[in-house]
Amino acid sequence: NGQGEAAVFVDLGAETSDIVITEGGQLRLTRNVNIGGDALTRAIATRLEMEFKSAEQVKEEKGTVLLEGEPLPDDRTVQSLHEVMLPILGDLATEVRRSLDYFQTRWRESRVGRVVLSGGTARLANLDRFLSLELGVETVVGDPFLACEVAERVLPSDQRKAVGPAMATAVGLAMRGAVER
Repeated sequence: NGQGEAAVFVDLGAETSDIVITEGGQLRLTRNVNIGGDALTRAIATRLEMEFKSAEQVKEEKGTVLLEGEPLPDDRTVQSLHEVMLPILGDLATEVRRSLDYFQTRWRESRVGRVVLSGGTARLANLDRFLSLELGVETVVGDPFLACEVAERVLPSDQRKAVGPAMATAVGLAMRGAVER
């Protein structure tokens, strides 16, 4: 009936990102867009004139979305990475916004409660805050391990936050398999 709160899931893959909107346990919309973490890495590699693998490492170590009104970091590399990544992240925000707009024209009584990010690129510093500001909707980095117990010897707690977003699909499928048995 469309009278509830919807959740938006954005799985940021290497080459593409999936945007999924659910409400009350029902799938309302699913889209695949040609924006992924590798686009950021390629842009960094081109701009900083380095190999893809090195650019990936720099992105993971220093990649940060700088937010308006906050002080700029002293590290020029962080500023350069932000400048390179911003147009691509802006395109991502636009695609998520288009999905939200479409959903809200189809299910007018519904409202989007929040956006949950997953995938390796979800770990990019401040990406969740950037998308919150761009979309006007609370945006969080998903933690698939909140829904299940994980033995410390299997995955130490200090590593869970780092790998969680990238493991969301695998953990979700494993949990679904456990429920279906």
